[in-house]
Amino acid sequence: MIRASAIAALALASLHGGCKREPTIVDILPPRASATSTAQPVPVDKLLPGELPEGTEKAYGLALPRGFRVVRRFDDSIVAEGPAPRGEVVSYLRRRVEAATVEETKASVTLKAARVKAAKGPPLRLSVSDLGGVTEISLQDLTPPPVDTTLTEEERWRRAGLKPTGEVLDPTRAM
Repeated sequence: MIRASAIAALALASLHGGCKREPTIVDILPPRASATSTAQPVPVDKLLPGELPEGTEKAYGLALPRGFRVVRRFDDSIVAEGPAPRGEVVSYLRRRVEAATVEETKASVTLKAARVKAAKGPPLRLSVSDLGGVTEISLQDLTPPPVDTTLTEEERWRRAGLKPTGEVLDPTRAM
């Protein structure tokens, strides 16, 4: 019995001794699973804690967070409201827009001269405010109005309610 185990040990040692290379990562890893494996794929669209999902409503090419709805729409601005906390909404917006400056106060966070990354939209001013249980997103289009090139300089001053010297045309109508 001792003789058989000694022969087996000697054979193993001679086989292992002939191998001079170090084990590689290929030797350590288990074999790959086949295409017919029953392993479940990992979903790619998982959200991080506190991350808001995109909703269906859009404003100036920006997909609003899920649960937000447009409550007012004007020529140069859109206001949306929803249930998410202000901090999560600001994080959502910062991932989707490029802003020149961000100004934060106790009442609101404003992203100035912002552009939506995914769309070639207008320059925007985004403001996020708490309204007691509801968060409001205000989007203002900063595109300047078109200039009427058919008017003379004097006519432009008159439409603004001023004389070419900068004086008010009608002091009784001044604010």
